[in-house]
Amino acid sequence: MARTRRRRGGTTGAVKRTVRRVRTTAGRRAPAAGGDLLKAVQGLIKALPISELEKRLADLEKTVARLQSSASGAVRRAVGGRKRTTAKRATAKRTTRRAKRTTAKRAGTAKRTVRRAKRTTAKRTTAKRATAKRTAKRATAKRATAKRATAKRTAKRATAKRATAKRTTAKRAGAKRTGVKRTAAAAAKPARRGAKRATRKSTGRRAKAAPAAASVAPVAAAPSNGG
Repeated sequence: MARTRRRRGGTTGAVKRTVRRVRTTAGRRAPAAGGDLLKAVQGLIKALPISELEKRLADLEKTVARLQSSASGAVRRAVGGRKRTTAKRATAKRTTRRAKRTTAKRAGTAKRTVRRAKRTTAKRTTAKRATAKRTAKRATAKRATAKRATAKRTAKRATAKRATAKRTTAKRAGAKRTGVKRTAAAAAKPARRGAKRATRKSTGRRAKAAPAAASVAPVAAAPSNGG
């Protein structure tokens, strides 16, 4: 037996059952009047304006959905107001935290700048001290080298003066010696000359005396022969 099942959309379709109902003994024993009642109820149901009822139900569903949406919107608004207040409070807290952080950062930066300034001044003072020490060391080294150079120069000059003095003294001694020798030689020259002259004179006299003696000897021997 084919029964029609109506949907909410208003479309009707025939639905056939493929499974047979299992008839029980109670169903079999049911009186025939029950079947007539069912038929009558089905006829009444068919006679009722089900489409209008479905439309009304759809309208009711729409109104319920609207009410639900409005209620949810009201709830959201209430919750949103609370959220807004809480959000405002959170933003205020965030702004205060940010302000505190900025002030802390500024204080930290100020402290850092002060520390950096102190470090730079300390570094400058140390650099100045180091440069002063270097200049002092260089000046002392230059002075020491100058003193050493002057000492060496004075020593060289003293040694040169001593050497020149020795040379002059040696020259003077040599000059004196040469002068003495020259004076002795000059004094000895006339003596030598006189000796030479004396020797020359003596030799000349001797040479003259020798022939005279030879001439005198025969003159003395002649009278002896005559007598």
